[in-house]
Amino acid sequence: MQLNNIIFDFNGTIIDDVDLCLKILNKMLVMRNHKPIGKKRYKEIFKFPIIDYYELAGFDFKNNKDNYQELAIMFQNSYHDECNSCPLYDNAVETFKRYYKTKRLIILSATITDELKKQLDYYCITKYFKDILGIDSIFVKGKIDVAKRFFTQNDIDLDKTVVIGDTDHDFEVSKELGCHSILFSQGHQDRKILESCHPDRVIDNLSELWDIIQ
Repeated sequence: MQLNNIIFDFNGTIIDDVDLCLKILNKMLVMRNHKPIGKKRYKEIFKFPIIDYYELAGFDFKNNKDNYQELAIMFQNSYHDECNSCPLYDNAVETFKRYYKTKRLIILSATITDELKKQLDYYCITKYFKDILGIDSIFVKGKIDVAKRFFTQNDIDLDKTVVIGDTDHDFEVSKELGCHSILFSQGHQDRKILESCHPDRVIDNLSELWDIIQ
């Protein structure tokens, strides 16, 4: 692929936080007298908007037994207490180094923008990204509006742009923008779900990008 712009998701694509997110989810489930779930089930049900995946995990919002806003805040607080313990995926930094001088690297994440910037600084990878796009509320449904607003305001050739992420929502972002898509199988969703989207590629290691993106 001859590309000029690479949009990276963060959680589950750059930072390996799957185990942490599952740990926090199960802690909340048990606190609310629900059964915890395993990693396989987690990767089968994870989706956006988050409230839908929470329901599949076992929370009961329809009968008002659980409160989504309370859970979202609880998750946010727990996550940011521990997120810096999560590693970057193999070959993430090497990939950024390979491309950042010749491509426009962009982060697009469903993380609050200020928190996202802190995490990028912690991992010493801020310098590789020209644009850092996060959300302004933990209650938004996803990243599509953020992405569309950014590309409306910037003159970027979408035919030369790719979205790289670990969920079907990242694929949805790419379709809304009208650009290419590469999905990463080691994140928050099962590989079969990613393959069912029919993206340009599904990869298992970020180093595979080196032979794909020219």
